[in-house]
This record gives sequence, structure tokens and C-alpha cells, in this order.
Amino acid sequence: MTLRPARPRQGGALPSTRSPSPPRHTPRKLQVVPSWPSALANGLSPIYLTIKAIETLEAAPPRVISASREGLQGTRQVSLRLENGTCRFVDGTRTSAPHDGQDTDGITRIDIPADALMASVAVYCSQHARALKVVAEAFNGLNEPIEGSTTVSFSLPWLQLLLAVLGAMALPAIGKLGWTRVLVAALAGAIVYTVFFVGAVVTGNFNLGVIAVSLTKLPTENVLAAFALGVLGYLIAGPLLPATARPGAP
Repeated sequence: MTLRPARPRQGGALPSTRSPSPPRHTPRKLQVVPSWPSALANGLSPIYLTIKAIETLEAAPPRVISASREGLQGTRQVSLRLENGTCRFVDGTRTSAPHDGQDTDGITRIDIPADALMASVAVYCSQHARALKVVAEAFNGLNEPIEGSTTVSFSLPWLQLLLAVLGAMALPAIGKLGWTRVLVAALAGAIVYTVFFVGAVVTGNFNLGVIAVSLTKLPTENVLAAFALGVLGYLIAGPLLPATARPGAP
């Protein structure tokens, strides 16, 4: 007598979040890739992080594994935490509290959709962070912990600030208007640059061919734009500065 395989019953219990049998593809680590290694610490310039689950085999190159391919019945939940810095994550749907030890657990959680190979999150920082370590943690289909990390940095634009100050000092120095006016102009240049740096002045993006340029971000990222901003700051604040007689004037 030949035995035929039994047909699966209709209905029954809901599937578990993980496959009952060992998954065919199992990631062993997470990969965290930054869009660029550093950004300005102004709370406005992000570093975008891409998180992937990676399968590592001895005889094959590393492969990105989605949650559905691994056999997970749902999204892959990833926990993110920061070391050596106080910053915040923005994943497009919500903003975490600053990681200064004051929030509940200092962890931000994001989901990689079941059929997606990656998820992205942005990191913003408002203070200098030379070596900010981002650690991502999750579980694979075998309920084993997997993790990955990367290091990024956020810096204050001291060079751009210096160029803005020099730009503000240039015209009164060339015009020999006296050191008092030159120094007051330098202070005005520093104030104008700080206003742009913290985002108090906001403009939209201007399209130059295929490049979209935000005018308010140029001075914080380009030394020539910072110098030009200093000159512009002096031209705006010049009429408000105290008049100083030129050396040798009667």
C-alpha cells in the first residue's frame, strides 16, 4: 500500500514570528554604513546611516538578507544606541530623545521591512563629537544576537568662522577706518555667521542645473562662502557701527 502525504489543514494557529525550522539564510552580523564620515555639529546637518543584515559564508561573498528571505514573519527590529556622544536619531517617522542618559533606556528602535534589504536613519548632533560610535543590535532567525557598528564625527566649523570674521574685517581694514571699527566689524561678522550656523536664517533650495543648493548652508560648509558672508555682514551692519576718524584726519 502506498502512503500519500497528508494535505495541510485549513485554518489553525497563526504563524509564529520565526520559522519553526532553521532558516536557510541566516545573517550573522549587521552592517552600518554612513553616508559620509563627518558633518557639522549644528543640529541641522545629518549623517545618514544605512543598516543591513549580512550573511557571511566561508565560500561565498557577504550577502544582504531580508527578513522574509530568512523566514521571519514580519519586520526585522533593530535597536540603535550611541557611545561617546550626545546626539539624536531621526528615522523619518519619529525623533528620539537626545542620548544623554535622561531618556528611558538610551535606545532608538527602527524596523527593516520584511521584503526590504535595508533601512535608513539620520543622526544629528549639536555639539562636538570626535568619535561617535553608533551600535546596531538585532536578532536573527535562530534567536541569536547580531550587531554592527560604525564611527562618525561632528565638528564645529572653526575655519569657516575665522574666514567670516576676516571677511567682515576686510573692508574697514582696507579703508583704514581705524582698529576700533575693524574689531567691531569682526564681532559683527562672528555674530552673523553664528546666526547662519544655528539655522536662525532659513532659505529654500536653489537649483543650479542639476544641483540643489541651500544658501544658508553654504557658509557653514565652504570657506569662500563664509568669507563672503563676513563681507555681507559688514555691509549690513556697517551703518550701525560707530564712526571712527581715519588716522591723520583733522
